[in-house]
Amino acid sequence: MRLYKQSGSIFGAVFFEFVFDSLGVSQARKVEQKQRKNEIMFAYLCLAGAIVLEVCGTMLLPVSQNFTRFLPTVTLAGCYLGAFYLLTFATKAMPIAVVYATWSGAGVFLIALMGYVIFRQSLEWPAILGMGLIISGVALVNIYSSAHG
Repeated sequence: MRLYKQSGSIFGAVFFEFVFDSLGVSQARKVEQKQRKNEIMFAYLCLAGAIVLEVCGTMLLPVSQNFTRFLPTVTLAGCYLGAFYLLTFATKAMPIAVVYATWSGAGVFLIALMGYVIFRQSLEWPAILGMGLIISGVALVNIYSSAHG
């Protein structure tokens, strides 16, 4: 910019200052958007890990036999502690309502699915329909949340 000021062209100086400033702002905006995208991706990874740990812990509840078996009980507690720890990272970048809706909804669905696969617990068709509605609701909450903007 100094070159243009020295040459005496005020218009040129103002024009190039505007161009360079706008390039700098747009570049900074791109960097900020990329950082935000990375934060959201990390939050979703932590949320996925929290869901997996919560489902594992819940599936250990019957195995622990009312907390009378040591190893399943300790593993169950570790899974729940790990799930809550990962949730703290998810809530840093996403609204807590979105995090909790996703965590609980996906958890309920996966626990029902695992209960059917592992423990042979069947569900009636209204319950299966409800599971579909839960998944639809979780998808809608995540698609239309402000966490992505």
